[in-house]
Amino acid sequence: QQPTPAQLASLPSPVKKIIEFSADIQPILEKNCLSCHGTAAQQSGLRLDNRADALKGGYSGAVIKPGSSAGSRLIHLVGGFEPERRMPMGSENLSGLEISFLRAWIDQGAPWDTAPSQAGAQPPSTKASGHWSFVPPKRPAVPAVQNEDWVREKK
Repeated sequence: QQPTPAQLASLPSPVKKIIEFSADIQPILEKNCLSCHGTAAQQSGLRLDNRADALKGGYSGAVIKPGSSAGSRLIHLVGGFEPERRMPMGSENLSGLEISFLRAWIDQGAPWDTAPSQAGAQPPSTKASGHWSFVPPKRPAVPAVQNEDWVREKK
């Protein structure tokens, strides 16, 4: 079922920042989604604990459409477009800010910056992250000698 223009207009706007999965999205998923859609349980065949399974979707098909949060069923479900299936089911609704972060993440291609050794994970993008731990080290320039008398030659 396609959302109406009024439903799409009711969604919180995506946040305007580069999303870091581990800092911005993973806590939302862990708090609200992974008890039903994680390693221990996969209700409706949906797993949201790794990128490959999350993009594959569940029994009803894909729920994440990278590059289009408005076209992603995950956003429709957390946004309450189907009140009888609003997610997370049986729990408190996601806040507008949490939905804004999820929208921005999906609009940015749903990057998953976890360790490549995890199943289905993609290696982190240094362009998108800019985090110091993903920037290759560079040898600093040799400082200028201020007092030539202090210089010793190696033997």
